[in-house]
Amino acid sequence: MLGRVSIRVLLPLLMGLPVAVAAAVLVALWSEQTTETARTLNAAEMTQIHGRIDERLGALLDTPARATRIQRGHILAGRRDRDDLRSWRAPLFEFAEAMDMISGMSWGDAEGRATWVFRYPGKLHPEFAIADEQTKLDNDSPDTGFVEEYALDASGQVIERVGGYPFDPRVRPWYVGAVKAGKPTYLDPYAWLNVDGQATTLGLPFVEPVYMEASGDRPERELIGVLAAEFSLEDLSAFLRTLHVGEAGFIMILDTGGRLIAHSLPKEQVSAIIEVDGLPAVPIASQMADTRVRDAANHVAREVARQAQSEPVHDTALEVAPGTIVANIAGQRMLVRVSAYREAPGLDWRVITALPEAELLLPVAAVRSSSDRASAAAFVLTVLMGLVIGLIATRPVSRLVREIGRVGEGELEERVEPGMTSELGRIAEAVNTMAADLRDRVRLRESLLVAMEVQKNLLPQGPPAIEGLDIAGHSIYCDETGGDYYDYLHIEGLSERCAALAIGDVVGHGVAAAMLMATARGILRSRCHEPASLGQLLKHLNELLVDDTGGERFMTMLLVMLNGSTGEMAWASAGHGPPMVYLASEDRFAEHKGGGIPLGLFAGKEFETYQAGPFSPGDIVVLSTDGLWEAKQTDGEFYGIERLQRAIRDSAKLNAEDIATAIRADHKRACGEGSQEDDMTFVVAKIV
Repeated sequence: MLGRVSIRVLLPLLMGLPVAVAAAVLVALWSEQTTETARTLNAAEMTQIHGRIDERLGALLDTPARATRIQRGHILAGRRDRDDLRSWRAPLFEFAEAMDMISGMSWGDAEGRATWVFRYPGKLHPEFAIADEQTKLDNDSPDTGFVEEYALDASGQVIERVGGYPFDPRVRPWYVGAVKAGKPTYLDPYAWLNVDGQATTLGLPFVEPVYMEASGDRPERELIGVLAAEFSLEDLSAFLRTLHVGEAGFIMILDTGGRLIAHSLPKEQVSAIIEVDGLPAVPIASQMADTRVRDAANHVAREVARQAQSEPVHDTALEVAPGTIVANIAGQRMLVRVSAYREAPGLDWRVITALPEAELLLPVAAVRSSSDRASAAAFVLTVLMGLVIGLIATRPVSRLVREIGRVGEGELEERVEPGMTSELGRIAEAVNTMAADLRDRVRLRESLLVAMEVQKNLLPQGPPAIEGLDIAGHSIYCDETGGDYYDYLHIEGLSERCAALAIGDVVGHGVAAAMLMATARGILRSRCHEPASLGQLLKHLNELLVDDTGGERFMTMLLVMLNGSTGEMAWASAGHGPPMVYLASEDRFAEHKGGGIPLGLFAGKEFETYQAGPFSPGDIVVLSTDGLWEAKQTDGEFYGIERLQRAIRDSAKLNAEDIATAIRADHKRACGEGSQEDDMTFVVAKIV
């Protein structure tokens, strides 16, 4: 048969066949390597998206906790008249306007009275509600109580009454849940039904029971009421929609009950609310009609069960990177990542991101198709021109495979040169862009380390030498930079035997908090060049911070002046609470009350300077941020004020530096070696 074929046909065919086979093998190897690189890079990007989600969740979920903590301080300090809830309207309105990340603040007391200021989705005006003895009388409701709701204008003034109904806060789920928990916590999400606005929105309540501590005539602490701060989960869904996960990818957040907390899918495609017995409710993701939501929820359930039993990844799932696999979602293979979020009390959420594998491999498929056509063309050309054309056709592909492999192995400075075809050029450009992005992230990390060194240099390098006083200060940040601050001030006109101490805590942590802390430090030190009381220093600092932040960010601060000659103490607080004082001769901690609102929220606020003492040699004064006593112990409980006081008492005979060391050692024993969730700063001053 071959003898009948002309040599002019047979020779080119024999030469072209090896070239065609070699081209096919090279394309297959390139395709496999590029696919693996694409999966790895997309898995890294999904990990970064999860980090951004965790950071945003931390900011959102920390705000209600801080809000209730501030209001609790006002209540226990007597700055909120519990017998006149109508007087709460203005401060609650101002607070709700300042804390725009929450939808409203509520208060219900043990006598059945209640008040709140709320911004309901779909309504033009915020609403103020009041349930007290007067509303009972006005509405002839002596047994169950009655609440009246009023619309407020932009300045917090009442416009008109918008509704009223029988109401007793003590039977409401948020009140009952808070009493049952006995501590600040998040409760299960529920639906707000806005009749006026024809809208229903998911809400997440953070509740905190407020107790009056035991005293001489009160042997046990007494529950006086419950605070609740809430925000709309639609805000969280709106944030998830800003995160780009391909063209057809999506993000979901589920709780341990399998309920759909938030998602990035279009609202018109996936409803976030269902009706149960005619009432709005949070949907169970695994029971929803949308196959994407249902399959993703079932995947999470299997993943949680697998992790609980320490089982390996299922045979039908391809593990791309730790925590990221290729799984079947809605009838197609998707790159799926699941992570847990447990940073807020009462919450145990699962964050899921999913990206169709066909989408992330689309460039690979396009180039593979182009390569197949090029291989066929190379075969035809080889038949006509021989091995030279085959070599030219396969060399760019081989080089591109090698260069992509080096980038995939971490050689980020390696630049992939474009090939001979436009498709190969697009692949090279995409790989070069991804490598450049990774280099930028490395440089950003290095810049953060430089910022950390700069911020450390802003803190005191050592305590002041003042006769009669022994002082030591410590600050540990949970990130490269933080928002905690302490300082030893040199106030003009202050005696050389006096020490002026400052400690502050900016809301949140990281670069933004560090910048606000540095600004506050500069303002405060500049003002100290003129004589001033501690309250005047805080007022001056507050005015300038309000101008800079517009009330969007705030910080707390405590200023303390100690006289080494007389043992007397003066102090002023901006939302930080009084200093902790241990009286060594009496073996007890003195109680001090007083303070003001945090800095940066409202202009024109006055801050009072309080006096205490004189104290005796051996007495100890401690200034601290809440990151010290609100740290989680290994058993899940807070480190707490009581344990901090016990550590101070046990080390009271030591000098200030050794007392500080003893506190840190006890804190480390209690909280372990785990990651630090908040900045931790404290100053110890001992009368000697």
